[in-house]
Amino acid sequence: MDSSNTSGAELAIGNNATMVIKKGGSMIIDETCTNEVEYDAATTVDPSQVDTTVMNGAITIEGGGHLINYGVINIEGTEAKPQAPSAQEQEQGQQVYYDKKSADLFVNKDAVLDNYGTISLKGALYMLGTLNNYGRYNQTITAYDPDKGSTTYHKGIQITWKDIVTDPGVEPGRLEIGIDRDGNIVKEATLNNYGDIVAVPGKIDLYGTLNNLKGSDGISHLYLCTAKEAIIPITPTKENPLVVEKRVTLETPKKSVVNIKGTFNDLDGATLKAKVALVHNGVLGELTVLDAAAVTAPAANTSLISNGSEQQLVSAGSANGGTLYYALTKGDTADTSKLEWSTQIPSAADAGSYTVWYYAVGDDDHNDSKIEKVSVVIGTKADESPKTDDDTKTDDTKTDDSTKTDDSTKADDSTKADDSSKAVNNIKSDNGSSEAAAPANDSEVPPQTGHHAATTATSLILIAAASLAAAAVYAKKKDEQQ
Repeated sequence: MDSSNTSGAELAIGNNATMVIKKGGSMIIDETCTNEVEYDAATTVDPSQVDTTVMNGAITIEGGGHLINYGVINIEGTEAKPQAPSAQEQEQGQQVYYDKKSADLFVNKDAVLDNYGTISLKGALYMLGTLNNYGRYNQTITAYDPDKGSTTYHKGIQITWKDIVTDPGVEPGRLEIGIDRDGNIVKEATLNNYGDIVAVPGKIDLYGTLNNLKGSDGISHLYLCTAKEAIIPITPTKENPLVVEKRVTLETPKKSVVNIKGTFNDLDGATLKAKVALVHNGVLGELTVLDAAAVTAPAANTSLISNGSEQQLVSAGSANGGTLYYALTKGDTADTSKLEWSTQIPSAADAGSYTVWYYAVGDDDHNDSKIEKVSVVIGTKADESPKTDDDTKTDDTKTDDSTKTDDSTKADDSTKADDSSKAVNNIKSDNGSSEAAAPANDSEVPPQTGHHAATTATSLILIAAASLAAAAVYAKKKDEQQ
């Protein structure tokens, strides 16, 4: 489609209509053009009662085909429009039914879709080949619809919904990467995101590969939003003929969902939660990134000494707007994407240097916080050295007194062992308490001290005195015999 002769044109692919780009073929959608793939759900035939052949519209890019979009591709979703029967229908009393089919965009294996403009996805995109997205949400494009006038869209890929979204049968748009409509898996399917993908709300099923990459103007983004309100169409009244839609609060907020069964190569700070203003039914407005959860950092426990038991390495941190998670490594470097995260405070038993990593997983209204770390050390406590400074002093020893028999027999001085035995009998255990050391075997007995040593010395003196007395008696008897 060339802007030279299709300025403001719209290509609408409606009920039972299909556009196919075959192998070797290519199609370029100009910035001034809109390609709308839709399904008009309103029918006077009850699909639950009659086997209807009415199908949804579709674009199919076959293997070897190439679609380059600079304009707007609208893939309309399941519809539930307000019942506004025509005058003829009212006259005939006809009932209007809604079977809620969705339109589809198929990018088959070995096919390529390059998006520089807008893909507004309210139906399903089955991506089995390669999709390169370059559109940035902060850039806009104005598309002209002959029926609805001009509409301003944000560039990139937007996954959202349309019509009466409060109806249980209306589902958000779906981006199916690596899986076809029949459930067949194509692992080679790849979406290279250099721009922005916004889900408000939306569903992404990933069975192939999704790469968030860095483009020439910065990193790409995947924005996930929770829809808390919606703008739905209403039937205009005679009193307010121009009021065709109203804003409503959803009873149950609708979250965006990402199911990862394949490979997601993300960048730090690329996947974020956001909120998006609604301009009209199915049309998105300004995007605001949500604040991150506020974290009170855990503090390292100091003076930890290895004692053979697990010890908590940090005091508990906290998160306002999320839940705090921890991970543990030895050393201060790690691939944080491969860490095992838990809400439990990390602990360790062995001595060494540790790093506790932590971050908060945000709730629905907050983003995750950045990953931070704190260093912790578990030390060892060496055994105390023997106390010898008092027991080995020799500078005051007097040799002239050491041979005095009157001092040598004083038990109170010569047998004091309460200090000299401390280094032998008191040993510091690993937990710092004092324990008496048991003998290694029967031969290792404590030396006799105190009263026992004095008794032995006294016995020796008495034996010596008795021997002298006996010798004197014997000498006297011998002299008398002579």
